[in-house]
Amino acid sequence: MRSLASLLIIISVSIFAACIKNVPQKPVTSGSLKANSAAAATRLFEKRGLNVAGFRNLDEFIRPEVREKLDAEPMGDSDVNVPPVSGESGPSGDAESQEPYNEDNPAKELEINKAKFQWAKKKFGDALAADPTATGVIILYADENYYDIGRLNNFVEEGRGRIASESGIDTGRIQLMYGGYRGVAQVEMWIVPTGEQFPELKPENRDAPQGKEL
Repeated sequence: MRSLASLLIIISVSIFAACIKNVPQKPVTSGSLKANSAAAATRLFEKRGLNVAGFRNLDEFIRPEVREKLDAEPMGDSDVNVPPVSGESGPSGDAESQEPYNEDNPAKELEINKAKFQWAKKKFGDALAADPTATGVIILYADENYYDIGRLNNFVEEGRGRIASESGIDTGRIQLMYGGYRGVAQVEMWIVPTGEQFPELKPENRDAPQGKEL
């Protein structure tokens, strides 16, 4: 009886193994691997210029020695390279017109702050709120020879606080970085999934022609 039971077990195992072998397996293609990896990749959420058209809101961050030189020399005669005002653009790189601000018609303090912090979009914080494991990164790019980067970074830090507060997330979930020189003062906002590397810093060549983004 014991031999018969052993024989039945062997036969059952053989039949099960044959059935498993004959089940068609779904091939794993390189395309599916790319799709899976891309879903969790670090991505650029948005890119924004810090200057607001019609309102030189970054003048307060100009380095004192540069400001002194600009004030002492007639407009157009200074050898100081004044950064252009940039439009804002999203991940696609398509420029969008910024909301104009007419400083000849002074607005209330609330409206002034709204103009200054146009770049600090709530939707960036909302995207982080939707993925509690992700980290946000704001990279500041600007000309350190023209702007006081420490004070400009404090301005960006205030914008980060606004984003976090409006989206109901902890401020620490958004990291700040200075990425180096760019002819136009701007910020890049990135979404970094858990376990992924922070975005690579990509400063511009200081000797490249000014007035456009590279």
